[in-house]
Amino acid sequence: MQKTAPLKSFQRHGFTLIEILIVIVLIGILAVSGVNGISGMQRVAKLNEAYAKISSMIEQARGFAVNGKQVTDYTDANHDGSTIDKTTANAYGVYLQTTAYDGNKLVVVLFADYNNGSKDRYDAEQTALINDNLPTSVNSSDYVLEYYEIPDNYVLKLDGFDNATFLYYPPLGRFNLQMNKTPAPPAPADFALISVCYKACDGTNPQKQIKIYRNSSGLPEKS
Repeated sequence: MQKTAPLKSFQRHGFTLIEILIVIVLIGILAVSGVNGISGMQRVAKLNEAYAKISSMIEQARGFAVNGKQVTDYTDANHDGSTIDKTTANAYGVYLQTTAYDGNKLVVVLFADYNNGSKDRYDAEQTALINDNLPTSVNSSDYVLEYYEIPDNYVLKLDGFDNATFLYYPPLGRFNLQMNKTPAPPAPADFALISVCYKACDGTNPQKQIKIYRNSSGLPEKS
């Protein structure tokens, strides 16, 4: 009588320590990749936000000049003894500065100019923003219409200049570009190149640029 060999029993073994470590490492790599991807998307989103807002403020200033926008001013702009005047400004402008505006924030200012453009710039040091961002002026011939704070970790670069003012004059929106630097540059720039960058404008970080030519309508050329 032929005997059959007994069936071998197969037992399930647990994961080895090496297999567990490999899985943990792979999960860690995927997690880090996911976080970096989300962070990168957030950086680009904030960059696009700043870029779009600055472009919009510049376009608004020109639109206000062409449309003859009237604003309530608190500096006796009509020189009639009243501290609250409803009037059309001599010009509307946007002021950008590469250093912190209020000590810790980079701020872009949309303003109405009431000193007939004699300085061709915005008197930032004479303006106060009070009552939950309600704009008003204190002993200044310029009036803040809107200001925008650049998000943290983002910077502005003006192609080597310290600050720039774009002014648009009613009724045709005639454009004036004033750029300043210390010490003064040998000749005025033909255009303003505004760079909005994450952390530093060194070519290695995300950035967006706006170019505005001096001899033009002053409309931003966006890239």
